[in-house]
Amino acid sequence: MFKDKAARKKGSVLPAETLAELRRRLTEGAILPERAGTPVKIGQAELERLLPHRAPMLLVDGIDEVDPARRSIRGHRYLAESDPAFAGHFPGAPVYPGMFVVEALAQLAITLVHLADQWTLDVPDNTIPTRAHAVHIHGATFFASFAPGDTMVLHAHLIEYGTVAVMAGQAWKDGALAAVAVSELELGETTGREIHHAERPPAHANLERPSRRMPGSAFGHLPLEGFLD
Repeated sequence: MFKDKAARKKGSVLPAETLAELRRRLTEGAILPERAGTPVKIGQAELERLLPHRAPMLLVDGIDEVDPARRSIRGHRYLAESDPAFAGHFPGAPVYPGMFVVEALAQLAITLVHLADQWTLDVPDNTIPTRAHAVHIHGATFFASFAPGDTMVLHAHLIEYGTVAVMAGQAWKDGALAAVAVSELELGETTGREIHHAERPPAHANLERPSRRMPGSAFGHLPLEGFLD
């Protein structure tokens, strides 16, 4: 855990070449294409056990597919005309704020702390939400905007996580890439680990359990093997 601002600033700098490579890979294909992971139906009730956010700042409507082994996930958010973000951004020409897109991607990534760490696709009633706050937005690029009636298809990948999580995300619109982001989050002490384990193992239990930190890496020098390969 970063104890002071200087340590936090030092720990939140990705090498330029790593960030450039992440951005390149994020524009080459979907993080988690359909049928590449395990389909799930995780809705608002489960999301409120995974995340501390509530309306109007719970910005994910559902999770549709998960690959815990690769720490990747896909979800969605429908943007209703009544969404309060459109009221002042902008009257007569509503555009969903870019920072809300980045926030939605970060929220989706946070749910992976439970799903990947516990090696499960279940969200039991006693799951404790993972608390997190932004440390650094390393970069965000917007190729298209979202308007009322659009559905954001959200993809997220946890590059590594511990007390700090580094995530990459994509937002898609009508099959086209609309935004990408690389962010860093500091996780709270409570990370959803106090859950009930089902007696039967999950369908993907034969896969190798993912590590929190990719082998051989020091923070700030992230290996990219396996990411979007």
